[in-house]
Amino acid sequence: MAGSSGDCLEANLAENQLTEIEEGRAFAQAIIDTVREPILVLDQDLRVITASRSFYRTFKVGPEDTEGRL
Repeated sequence: MAGSSGDCLEANLAENQLTEIEEGRAFAQAIIDTVREPILVLDQDLRVITASRSFYRTFKVGPEDTEGRL
């Protein structure tokens, strides 16, 4: 039984960490969306992770046309 309570604790910790990551990403996206200039966020391979609303408006594209692209 002791092993199962440890597994449950690890699962709760992982779930809490995932929630914190998701909240941090939402907060970062909110900041990006408030900037007036078009902004792209790129990963280390220069693929688009996300863009600001201003970017989508300026270049008349949507996330489906942009995210994951080089």
